[in-house]
Amino acid sequence: MDGPDQGAGSSAISRLLRMEKPLICAVNGPAAGAGLGLALMGDLVIMADTATLTTAYAKIGLSPDGGVSWLLPRLVGLRVAQELLVSSRIVSAEEAREIGMITEVVPAAELKERVREAAIALRDASPRALGAVRALLLSSFSTTLETQLELEVRAISPLTISPDAKRLSANFAAKRTRKS
Repeated sequence: MDGPDQGAGSSAISRLLRMEKPLICAVNGPAAGAGLGLALMGDLVIMADTATLTTAYAKIGLSPDGGVSWLLPRLVGLRVAQELLVSSRIVSAEEAREIGMITEVVPAAELKERVREAAIALRDASPRALGAVRALLLSSFSTTLETQLELEVRAISPLTISPDAKRLSANFAAKRTRKS
C-alpha cells in the first residue's frame, strides 16, 4: 500500500530504499521474514559465513512482508523467489551470495571489520551521486529505456558541475597519471 495509510514499517522501508546515502547491511545470524527484507534492501550486504537466510512465511502460515515480495524477485529472479517463498528453506551464506541475495560472505569473526572497511570506502564518495545511483536503479524496473535514459541525463547533469565530482575526478586523474 502506498500513501498515507501505509504502516510505520512500510514507511521506514520506503525511506530506507529511497534515501540518498548507501545502505550497508551486516547479517551475523539467522535472518527471516521481515528481517530478511531488511537485509535484502542493502546496497552492500555482507554476511557472516555462519549466518543463514529464510523467508519463513510458508512455515508459519503468513504471506511476505517487509518488502520481501518486491525485493527478492528483483535480486534472484522470479523462479528462485517463488521457490524460496513457497519452501521457506534455509539458505546458507554462500548460496545467498551465489544467487544474488547478498554481496559478500566473510568469516564471522571478520564481519564487523569488513563492514567498517566498506563504510570507510564509501565515505569519500559523493553522497549526491550515490543518491542518484540508488534512485536510478529503483526507477529502472518501472520505466521504459527512453524514460530511463532521460532520468540518467537529469541526474548526471547537475552532478558534473558539483564540487564532489570535480574533486573526485581530479583524484582519479591524478591516480591514473601516477600509474602511467
